[in-house]
Amino acid sequence: MYKELVAELRNITSEIEEYNENDPRSSILDARIVDVMRMADRMAWLCKKEGLLRLREEINTYINTFPCIDVLKQMITLVADGMDPELVREFAVARYYALNLHAHDALAVMIYIEFTRNLQKGVDPYVIEELILAIVPWHIEKEYREMAKHEKETDWYKAEVHE
Repeated sequence: MYKELVAELRNITSEIEEYNENDPRSSILDARIVDVMRMADRMAWLCKKEGLLRLREEINTYINTFPCIDVLKQMITLVADGMDPELVREFAVARYYALNLHAHDALAVMIYIEFTRNLQKGVDPYVIEELILAIVPWHIEKEYREMAKHEKETDWYKAEVHE
């Protein structure tokens, strides 16, 4: 079932490209995806520093902030409770299809799936970031990399995330 999501990514990318051509709100929607990616990066580093249980607390600060955040909250809870990775993945895929999402919201959930899947495996935050970047359309990847380069040079980021 997870392999179906790879094909689904192609459809999502096509939908987003279509939005970008026809919808003036597309830059706002793209920025929301960049924010989702920033949140995932921050949470990956937080998990590395403080552990999975800390993410259960942290995810509550994001409620009503990001698209479909309840899906991520459920996934984080399952991962923190030590649920079998295959069951977490099956849950995530089932939720994805049940929500019948399109374009940017669908991509947000795909990012949540990739994030939690690799977090549960203990993958390094730098690698998680690159794996997430590999599934987003190139223009969103470019926007994220430009933002991240600037943000990662700030004292706040260095103190908050890496120390």
